[in-house]
Amino acid sequence: MRPIEPPKREASVASRAVQKLCVTAVLLVHVWITAVVAPALAKEPREPNSAAIIEAALAAQVGRLLPACPDGVGWSRAGLSVRDGRVTAADLIGEIGGYAGAAGTTGGLGGRLLVVTTNADYDPARERPIPGSLRFHVDSARRNNEAAWIVFDPALGSNTRIELKATLRPPSNITIDGSCADVTLEAPLDSRTINLYIYSGVQNVIVARLAFRKVGSVAVQPPSAIHVNGNFDRIAILHNDLSNCGDGCIDITVSPNKPMPLPARITVAYNFFRNHNKVMLFGTFSCPQVDGLNRCGHDYTTANQHEPAVLYLTLDGNLFLQTGQRHPRVFGRVLAHITNNFVAFQSQLQGSAQPGSSYGVFVSNAARALVENNVFLPIDASQHRSLGVWTVKSPNALDVSTDTEGFVRLRGNALYNGAEATEDRPAEVPEPDYSYGLQSLSDLPLAASLACVADRAGRAGANAWNKVLCTVQSNRSP
Repeated sequence: MRPIEPPKREASVASRAVQKLCVTAVLLVHVWITAVVAPALAKEPREPNSAAIIEAALAAQVGRLLPACPDGVGWSRAGLSVRDGRVTAADLIGEIGGYAGAAGTTGGLGGRLLVVTTNADYDPARERPIPGSLRFHVDSARRNNEAAWIVFDPALGSNTRIELKATLRPPSNITIDGSCADVTLEAPLDSRTINLYIYSGVQNVIVARLAFRKVGSVAVQPPSAIHVNGNFDRIAILHNDLSNCGDGCIDITVSPNKPMPLPARITVAYNFFRNHNKVMLFGTFSCPQVDGLNRCGHDYTTANQHEPAVLYLTLDGNLFLQTGQRHPRVFGRVLAHITNNFVAFQSQLQGSAQPGSSYGVFVSNAARALVENNVFLPIDASQHRSLGVWTVKSPNALDVSTDTEGFVRLRGNALYNGAEATEDRPAEVPEPDYSYGLQSLSDLPLAASLACVADRAGRAGANAWNKVLCTVQSNRSP
């Protein structure tokens, strides 16, 4: 293992003012500074080892206690205002930035507050409904065609596991909010169950502060943990933990041979991904199908390079530790804004028990991506080409015969351990049509940038960026 190299810096990006910190965030600052940041920044005769830093961070993040909800009356502890059984305000909505935020995503705001009181589940095709279960409330909101804000009774206790017996399909105008709870949605690997499926026609959904994973042994090719597909809009996926996801952790797609949808806006922010191979797809399978594969060529790129995007993604403030590839893979008629993420990638075993590819962001098939202010760290750069951000035209590109050129604009990323990031026709990539803030990740030492993102990411993440961890300080080593 080579010692870590200093980052390559593209540009200095000024950070915007951060919000006021809560008591929980201050305590987490202390934990991170004492357990991770301070040791890593201590003056040593050699650079710290990247694998050791990631291992320590992974252990700290996985073992991180979910913050206790502050004292309050009723569900105000979870940042909710409730009147006559309906949610009239929610702090969580203030965290939705990017495309979904600009589109006015509110989830179940204004709808009934529904409390999950049991971890039991049922197969709606074979079994009777179980009142108080998550599925019962989801199905009730669909059946009644009304907005709903679903929360979990803290009396369920820690390490609550909901073993799903069928795919969970939330309808429009709904929030599934795991605040003040410790809930994991599990699906068996030996089934076609998707933990959460947002299907065509669904709009205005928030999914927050839950854990997702697949369990058991693999007997079939398992689907992804979260799948968003078809003609959807205004989706926010915030503060979740995802690991051992099956095929992918989050796939956001338009299926082959389907018409292009109306413009759809989605924000995936402040999530924690770990120990998985293929993390995230974002794209339209709009190229010709040949032998069951989506195959694009130069003619496709030429014909579609000026076509407007139909899917718009903001990927902001996510933490990827020991994940293999697709952070995300971006393809087709889409526009992705990828910012403030920490990506520590490493080859993971595939279903065949063979090591998979290892890279950061891959953009193809006339897709567009603005990639700014992220950290890309190949954990073991000696074993794989260290592709942080790439297209089929990048030097050292992997052989992807089914794909053609995508368009990339780079700005202010930090590249460690020889990671490479290459632009491809950046003038084709427009600026986002919303305001946003940038953290000073490229100006921070590695461990400090890791701590900055980790403090906000996942179920236990803070609800604002931490100015102590995310600001360059003069007494830190360069």
